[in-house]
Amino acid sequence: MSFQVLYNAARTKRWHTCDTLKEQNLADHQWGVALIVMELAPGNYNLLRAALVHDLGESVTGDIPYTGKKLYPELGHYSEAAERHFADGYGTMVRLSDNERRIAAWADMFEAYLFAKREVALGNSTMSFVVDKAREALYDYRPPNPRAAELLKEAL
Repeated sequence: MSFQVLYNAARTKRWHTCDTLKEQNLADHQWGVALIVMELAPGNYNLLRAALVHDLGESVTGDIPYTGKKLYPELGHYSEAAERHFADGYGTMVRLSDNERRIAAWADMFEAYLFAKREVALGNSTMSFVVDKAREALYDYRPPNPRAAELLKEAL
């Protein structure tokens, strides 16, 4: 494993298909997801580790938008395969239970929602679409536990 590759991967830019007022990279995003995971599953260090490394493969594939993966499921499939290959090759694969995967997916989307919501609050009305889509996805995923429901209610 090359630590330098993993370290540099954290600088991969997110939101490259959207105009944003503030830039976000993988390190910013993964830190946010990790904080959310700490709220949803205190003491679950396996899930915390997954939150901290979950998108490092995007340093190879780029940040493929959620809407692109929904419109073209095969794109999502190939992107996930490439990210798994990266994680296997660099030793960052974290095995999660079904419940942990559900928490991780919800936390990932909640962080995207919070970022987009902040952009709108700063005056970036173009991110309103992202706020709406992320909110829909959060309800589709259903909050994985009562604390997630509380966080979502506070954020709305």
